[in-house]
Amino acid sequence: MSKKKDIWEQIIRSLESQLSKSELNTWFSQATLRKSNPDLAIIGVPNKFIANWLQEKYYIQIKNAFETILNRSPELHFIYDHRTDTTESTDDEPSLKQEVYPEHYLDPSMTFDQLHMAECNRFACSSALEVANRPAEQYNPFYVFSDLSLGKTHLLNAIGNHVLNKNPYARVRYLSSNAFTSDFTYSTRNKNLQAFRERYCGLDLLLLDDVQLLGNRKKTQEEFLFIFDALFGTKKQIVISGDSPPNQLTRMNSRLKSRLGSGLISEIEAPDQSTKLHIIRKKAKEDGIPIPDDVIFFLAKSNRDIKGLIKNIVRIETYASLNRGDINICLLYTSDAADDQGLV
Repeated sequence: MSKKKDIWEQIIRSLESQLSKSELNTWFSQATLRKSNPDLAIIGVPNKFIANWLQEKYYIQIKNAFETILNRSPELHFIYDHRTDTTESTDDEPSLKQEVYPEHYLDPSMTFDQLHMAECNRFACSSALEVANRPAEQYNPFYVFSDLSLGKTHLLNAIGNHVLNKNPYARVRYLSSNAFTSDFTYSTRNKNLQAFRERYCGLDLLLLDDVQLLGNRKKTQEEFLFIFDALFGTKKQIVISGDSPPNQLTRMNSRLKSRLGSGLISEIEAPDQSTKLHIIRKKAKEDGIPIPDDVIFFLAKSNRDIKGLIKNIVRIETYASLNRGDINICLLYTSDAADDQGLV
């Protein structure tokens, strides 16, 4: 008997004490262990439906069985490559193109390369890059806070994209606190809380945006605290953003505030005038937009945050292109463009 087959049979025997015979026959009878090492276990199944079902319903049980039997906790990946040959493959590297991955919901355009680093965000950016390079090794959790539109969302997405770029098999999920609440509410109403927990507790990296939106949502906070503890306990990286430091979050569970403040905390400050000028000139050069100095100074004075700066540069370029005119101060006031587009 091969080592992989022997391991899988032990896994199934371990699951027999937790699952009914019908469950085992329905979902595990055609599953095989294709690859096993300390970091990764690849499980082959007949089709995508079974792969999704095992991922959503039994991920934690299977992972715990590996830890019990082998004294290690590898990441689980499910593949369905429609192999018709029932003999065991000697190939230790099966194709993963049909593997089931959790949705990561990342914006691929939000990377570290596209971040505008300056004195106002240098510590946050360098810390975020360290987290992305060495998840859960030093800065866990990583909490970043700032006022609106200063780059928190971009930073969280950059971390997720960097981790996936280094390890395409990593289980990453980015979501807002409102999306988390909606997912939790839907799962509770449909009596599917276990599947909800397995979706999040099986992640390698959780990126939660705008945690302050969990304020006054007592049950959602308690559930997030449960998931936080599960991820932290298995040495998985947690990254969270908010509009204020953890100890200043209002209407928040005191235990949750304590957890949020237990790791590295970093603030993104509003950019000063010289930083805004640098950002505008850099963006204009990258996009080939001929913006005169007087317009650059006007934009820097009229916008407090980085997102507003970038958005208004694009708006000016678009307006000038549509009207076939040069970019100048007058453009900002003509045809109500400045007022409608938030330029003044």
